[in-house]
Amino acid sequence: MKLCIGMLLALASAGALNIGFYVQHNAANEMVGFSLRHPIHGLIALFSNGQWLLGYAAGWLGWGLYVAALWCAPLSWVQSVAAGGVGILALLAHRLGKPLGERERWGAGLAVTGLVLLCVSLRRQAGSPHAIHPAELLGVVVVGTVVAGGSALCGVRWGHAAWPLAASAGLAYAVSDLAAKACVDGQVAAFLPFVVGCAVLGFVALQFSFQHGPVMATAGLSNLINNSVPILGGVLIFHELVPGGLPGVARIAAFATVIVGAVLLSHQPADRETADASAHLVS
Repeated sequence: MKLCIGMLLALASAGALNIGFYVQHNAANEMVGFSLRHPIHGLIALFSNGQWLLGYAAGWLGWGLYVAALWCAPLSWVQSVAAGGVGILALLAHRLGKPLGERERWGAGLAVTGLVLLCVSLRRQAGSPHAIHPAELLGVVVVGTVVAGGSALCGVRWGHAAWPLAASAGLAYAVSDLAAKACVDGQVAAFLPFVVGCAVLGFVALQFSFQHGPVMATAGLSNLINNSVPILGGVLIFHELVPGGLPGVARIAAFATVIVGAVLLSHQPADRETADASAHLVS
């Protein structure tokens, strides 16, 4: 019963988070003068926009549901269900925004296929998982934080900022999720600073990425990284058991298709929005 509640909470979290991302993207993408050169001014503009605030509130609701889901189910299970939210995002983008291009449709399709395979590969663990090693997890969290920060800096320096910033946001949120799971398991003092710090880094990087790319190349890519890394972390760090046989094959295929989907989604169409990216980045 507890596991079912966790899965339902994860599903609700995915819906709230991705609706929030879509609304935030639309609001941020339409703002004038929102640039990395004037970050404080840009963030003030965000918090003064009613449409963006609605999306932000939906995101906080999704985060709360996600943390609640972690109390009820293993990390990899929760992330596999939550990862299906990229399908919700693709549907919103296609129906309510600009129709997706062929490359984006393939990317979204492969990503959703991979996430379905991940769900298929999950099964109830036979016995309790091994205890985590806090030092090992702390090392992973520190390295992930450094890589996320480096990706954000690349996004600032490059003309095409959308996908490096979105990748930085996804990895920062993923590190925050790993740290949050450790906090839920009782390691609060060591990991709470990473939960907060990486969440802030992910928030800033994602909001600025919205200015420089379509929703699937920003929120979609961030979502894929944010969900795939903790699924892998659940197996390698939290020692959640890997299935054998066909479920194991499904998990390998899932990771392959998710990676290919992420590469396709990171592509930015060569349209006016992309051509103006450098000007918006420094204006």
